[in-house]
Amino acid sequence: KEHAARVAAALQAEFGTDAELIPGSHGILEVKHGEHVVWTNRESGGLPEPATVVDAFRSRAR
Repeated sequence: KEHAARVAAALQAEFGTDAELIPGSHGILEVKHGEHVVWTNRESGGLPEPATVVDAFRSRAR
């Protein structure tokens, strides 16, 4: 939960938009742009650095 909040803060700082945090289960973190999954730890199980998610979001938002 704290990690998701740090990722959301990084996205807000970079893009000036609020991220909606929706509780999930089993430690899964997904970042979506609209309905498209930009980043997920569903397979790796690890937690990304916020900058990694910002870069993935930037690539998808183009």
